[in-house]
Amino acid sequence: MNRWFIVLLAVAALTTAGCNKEQESTTTEVVTEAPVAGTEGDTTVAAEVDATAPVETPAEALPPAADAATPAAPAAPAAATGAEVTLPGGTKYIDTEVGTGKEAVRGSTVDVHYTGTLTDGKKFDSSLDSGQPFTLTIGKTQVIEGWTQGLVGMKVGGHRSLTIPAEQGYGADGMGPIPANATLLFDIELLDVK
Repeated sequence: MNRWFIVLLAVAALTTAGCNKEQESTTTEVVTEAPVAGTEGDTTVAAEVDATAPVETPAEALPPAADAATPAAPAAPAAATGAEVTLPGGTKYIDTEVGTGKEAVRGSTVDVHYTGTLTDGKKFDSSLDSGQPFTLTIGKTQVIEGWTQGLVGMKVGGHRSLTIPAEQGYGADGMGPIPANATLLFDIELLDVK
């Protein structure tokens, strides 16, 4: 028999017996044996119970006690903002602000503002310079693989920082102001998902 049930039964019995001292009652002795944690052998718990009083079940008597051997439930996951995620192929992203609008998925047509820099901080491109957002269809428009993967899951209003290795960028050839084997950094704001 569960030791918590025995303890709760004894507590309920003592409470009931204490409340009914002035009343004449028929009593029954309840003797139950159960090992008590931290002791060797068995101990006996005895209590007098008013046989005419209603008996409370353990759930009614007290809320269930946590078992010391059972670990606490894990805390809810932290917000995604600021957590770095690594995608297949090595592209990494950090959501600096999680959007609340529609989510971008493969096949979505999206409008974004972006700024691209090299690891030394040198800017090589930005839609902000022209004031015109860049529109693309994820997975269909010809962009580097790091962008294709890195935009999926963003929500409108969100800001994401991408770190794209050369293998998912412009590789060993480079392009224009982007040197060969360059890691690319992009700050992206998702403006719309169509």
